[in-house]
Amino acid sequence: MILHQLRVQNFRSVKDSDDIPLSSIFAFIGENNSGKSNLIRSIECLTSAGVSGIGINDFNDPSKSIVIKGTFDLLLPNELKRWRSYLVGRHLTLEKHFCKCQVLFPVLR
Repeated sequence: MILHQLRVQNFRSVKDSDDIPLSSIFAFIGENNSGKSNLIRSIECLTSAGVSGIGINDFNDPSKSIVIKGTFDLLLPNELKRWRSYLVGRHLTLEKHFCKCQVLFPVLR
């Protein structure tokens, strides 16, 4: 499974990245403090369980949710079988929303 497209909203310095097409080999190029590391961190949050260590300071605008959306393709046969009911064509889209309440009052286990 390969991350094919990424969109990040309201995460750290990123207000809205719009859809970013990705390939097997890609690089984020930009000036210092332009948000490159924040895009990499958003991928970690997307693929991690739960709130992924997101804190109140990760919200660009604390009145809005953080939204991280990734579309995956080139799924292996076992992945196609596992995610079959969630696929659109041969693509899997994962979208995570983080609200301030999840960060301030995490579920106790």
